[in-house]
Amino acid sequence: MRTLRARMVISQLLPLIIIVPLVGLALIYFIETRVLLPSLTRELTGNASLVAEVTQDQTRLWSDPLYAQALLARVSPRLSARVMLLTADGRLLASTDPNDLDNLDSYLLHPDLLIAQSGQTVRRVYYSQFLQGEALDVWVPAVDRSGVVGVVRMTYRFANILEEFMQLRSSIIVILLFGLVIGAVL
Repeated sequence: MRTLRARMVISQLLPLIIIVPLVGLALIYFIETRVLLPSLTRELTGNASLVAEVTQDQTRLWSDPLYAQALLARVSPRLSARVMLLTADGRLLASTDPNDLDNLDSYLLHPDLLIAQSGQTVRRVYYSQFLQGEALDVWVPAVDRSGVVGVVRMTYRFANILEEFMQLRSSIIVILLFGLVIGAVL
């Protein structure tokens, strides 16, 4: 009788032990890739678009690197992303990243820059060796009546949000373990 009882318990617990972790992994993947990443992309695009819109009519900004750097110094504490201002021809004008300051006035060669120079917004998730991790890149053209006057590039490192992802994963795991224990008891 005990062996039959043990078999019955195992036959009820085994699917629960297999299905709940798989559902948890699927849930984590879905939330990170279908909810958090698109939300972060929209937020970063909105911030870059706001910077581009505010600066598009400021001709001094797009021609004076010191003025552009001073503007970014005032704005950067409110933004969690790296911000670069590039001239219409692709020259680095200003950046919030101190590592970029050596490259000021250099031309940036990047395929996404070419697309932004044509007036389109570019969003891309990629692995960056320079940033040593995955990043989200947004390129937004600053356009006035005469055309593209510059490009705003915002880059957000995933390492910045990794702690939030880990906290989300931990919460989901705790909830699933609690459900697993309740299911096993029932």
